Amino acid sequence: VTFTAPSGGTVGGGTRPSIEVQGSIVETNLRSWTLRFGAGTDPQSWTDIATGATTPSSTLLAAWQVGGLADGQYLLSLLATDKAGSTGEVRLAVDVDNSPPTASITQPAEGTRIHGPTDLLGEIADTHFVSALLELSQGDAASAFQYAPLTTLSSPGAGGTLFTLRSLPTDGTYTLRLTVEDEVGLRTVV
Repeated sequence: VTFTAPSGGTVGGGTRPSIEVQGSIVETNLRSWTLRFGAGTDPQSWTDIATGATTPSSTLLAAWQVGGLADGQYLLSLLATDKAGSTGEVRLAVDVDNSPPTASITQPAEGTRIHGPTDLLGEIADTHFVSALLELSQGDAASAFQYAPLTTLSSPGAGGTLFTLRSLPTDGTYTLRLTVEDEVGLRTVV
């Protein structure tokens, strides 16, 4: 009894609402097999994904729908029982992330006039953070459209400096935009 996909530590959810589960069962006297999942590292209960009474004809056992599951770690289990009652099982940990990143720009506050070098503060959080991009465009939020990148951030942070604006653009109204993306393709733009 083996899994061939997904690999351990796979993250599903978000823009990838299903995970293809592949594996194999080698048993000439198979009575039954069950592909199932449970929440946490030591599940107290299991939910069946697929079952069978014969050896699967394909390595694709099922497309596991994770889009509606709560965020967290889950264990996949492939359990096979032969006609003598002996069992074989393999387990695999998979993370589910269906929540978009959280992001905010906390300083400067909207409408603030700046006159010199200014720290741009904000918060970025996501368990499966990939990247964040801070941009600036002339115009208010409703009319801004020519955003220029200020910095790309490679780690999340809470209440810290996202960027220090050392040289100011020409006088006028400007809009900041912070875009945060996680491993499953979920994005938040503020």
